[in-house]
Amino acid sequence: MLEIIEKRRVERGLSVKRVAEMSGVPETTYNNIVKGRSKNPSFATILALGTALGISLNDMISAADDSVSTEVVVDLRKTEQAPVAASDLASLSDTYVRLMDQQERTHKEIIATNAKRFEAELAAREANFQRERDMFREALQNEYSHRQSLYKACGALALSAVVSVATLVVYAFTH
Repeated sequence: MLEIIEKRRVERGLSVKRVAEMSGVPETTYNNIVKGRSKNPSFATILALGTALGISLNDMISAADDSVSTEVVVDLRKTEQAPVAASDLASLSDTYVRLMDQQERTHKEIIATNAKRFEAELAAREANFQRERDMFREALQNEYSHRQSLYKACGALALSAVVSVATLVVYAFTH
């Protein structure tokens, strides 16, 4: 059973700290259970971890091995088969509400993180667009200035040619 808990944590990419927050089970308790130092974890602890990781009771019973005491397996089987006592129901209800609240906070954190990342990416793209637009404007301005210089040079050359031709014509008529 302990392997399924650790395997599910790894599959979901959750840290031990995050599982501890989601389940209400302290990190040290989680580590002791997974590393086999805790030979007799309580039913409530196993149930909280399974619930936080989305492991069904049936899967937890199926995965039960020698590392979990028979009392816990029997408790799991009783929970699956027998009616739940009012005190257990209240405890399960509190755990469920706490886990749902934690899940909602987690979803909000993920949304906020993604929104911040999106805003930062959008700002970077906008800044890049502004730089590219400014470079394009500068290139156009340089091209315009270059063409103006060419037009002036061509105009000066044409004027010089006209003056030269006029000078030649005058020289030809005067000589």
